[in-house]
Amino acid sequence: MLSEFRDKILQLQGETATAESQEAAVNDLLETIRINRGVIRRKEATLGVSLVLLAVTFVGGLLIVACLAILMVWIYAREG
Repeated sequence: MLSEFRDKILQLQGETATAESQEAAVNDLLETIRINRGVIRRKEATLGVSLVLLAVTFVGGLLIVACLAILMVWIYAREG
């Protein structure tokens, strides 16, 4: 009779340990998800800045080409 109770107690303790380990695993997983969200936000922000810089560079290049074209036309017009 005592051994039945001991087996039942050991079984319950095992289930409790399993539940606690599952809870710890879930908490670790949620913490990892939170950290990864922060990493993704930072990468998205970096990508946004990179795209803005690329657009500014492209527009700046177009301005330089336009200025050179205007200068070339002006020089050719002046030479007759």
